[in-house]
Amino acid sequence: MNDAGEEAYVSPHSQPGAVIDEKYRVDGVIGRGGVGLVVAATHLAMSQRVAIKMIRDDVPMQRELLDRFQKEAQAAAMIKSEHVARVLDVGRLPTGRPYIVMELLEGEDLERVLARGALPHTAAVDLTLQACEALAEAHRAGIVHRDLKPANLFVTRRADGTPLVKVLDFGISKIRPLTAPHAGRPVETTSIMGSPGYMAPEQMKSTRDVDARADVWSLGAVLYEMLVGSPAFAGSNMIEILDAIAACDPRPPSRCQAGIPASLDLVLASCLTREPDHRFASVADLAVALSPYGSPASAGLAERVVRISQEPVPEYAEPRFAPLRSEPRPSSVTVVTPARRAISRRRTLLAAAGGAAAVGVVLLLGWALRAPPGGVPVLGAVAPPSADPRVAASAAAAPPSPAPADPSPSSSAWEPVAGSPSAVVPALAASTRPGVTRAANPPAAALRALRRTLPAKTPSSDFGDRK
Repeated sequence: MNDAGEEAYVSPHSQPGAVIDEKYRVDGVIGRGGVGLVVAATHLAMSQRVAIKMIRDDVPMQRELLDRFQKEAQAAAMIKSEHVARVLDVGRLPTGRPYIVMELLEGEDLERVLARGALPHTAAVDLTLQACEALAEAHRAGIVHRDLKPANLFVTRRADGTPLVKVLDFGISKIRPLTAPHAGRPVETTSIMGSPGYMAPEQMKSTRDVDARADVWSLGAVLYEMLVGSPAFAGSNMIEILDAIAACDPRPPSRCQAGIPASLDLVLASCLTREPDHRFASVADLAVALSPYGSPASAGLAERVVRISQEPVPEYAEPRFAPLRSEPRPSSVTVVTPARRAISRRRTLLAAAGGAAAVGVVLLLGWALRAPPGGVPVLGAVAPPSADPRVAASAAAAPPSPAPADPSPSSSAWEPVAGSPSAVVPALAASTRPGVTRAANPPAAALRALRRTLPAKTPSSDFGDRK
């Protein structure tokens, strides 16, 4: 998997010490491929160790590649089994390329385990039953893995030390949207997808038309290799491997390794038959057939696989990658609609009217407080100066005319507090300037004039707060 070119490739985002999205500090590369990288990292806020899968910068971005990343995160959101690596987060690098944050697994994949030789048949059956549990939940959700092989089965350990299988890499899985109401549009391709030595014959003809029985074939091929120590279908190149799958039957495992029950050969034959209708119809049927050959620790696994395959599909929240930096992002604060535009215009008119009224109040008060020379009235009734002394004498002898009644309820309550600014206004009623006579109650007259300039009702906003 790691050739010289892959080993020589270095990404700036995979360098130890690099920080991704201001959350994850890269600790080092733990896996390389022709398309992607996997790095170990630490969540800075929680000090949690994670694995981050990303696309190499030197690989051209294609729609199919982005769909594979989206599909892998989507499948993990739908499958909650402990036998599937959990996806913790998704995001984009500053370059716009997506990344997936997954739980960091300690152990090794089955490909490295088998490099040391075959496994005891009980151990091989136990690992297969655990993989069946993960696939039962995937198939129930309408997901067909389509790329089961030893490299995609990771063997880790539980807290008690027992082996735990994790099914990896749902990147080329087939997802049926009808069984997942919130699933996105499945993207299929007419090209052959999968690993030749573990790919069902019908998958070679049509990748998009396969069903759960294709995974039964692939899991049977993996079990055969665990029992025998070599692949069921071998060849020096892909053409020879495909010819072996199409024409040759593998040698029964019991004839290759001592201690393997001959009846187990029949289970393998039912997995690796070329006709899908003659194969196990589901991984639940395969688990039931394998249960007698497992260790006591696997007791009850087959029953759990059957139960999972019969449960309804749960609801799930589909993960979404952040939009590319070049894509316009919708506002997260305000959504402008025609109704909101009408509200905004109404608020603007009310604010303008209120501002005009406030300016009028200020001007009126200023005019009221001024006493210009020449007998210009300020407030109330004004007696113009007269040149005739008799008119002036009669005006002085006449009793003062009563102030006009103030119909406003507030006029009777005009009791200015001493020292307050409003206390100055009544004091202006007695002016010492010649020729000016003021009304007895200038504040009431001023209030009447002000009231005529103000709106009849204080407007309120559509959200209940008064403006």
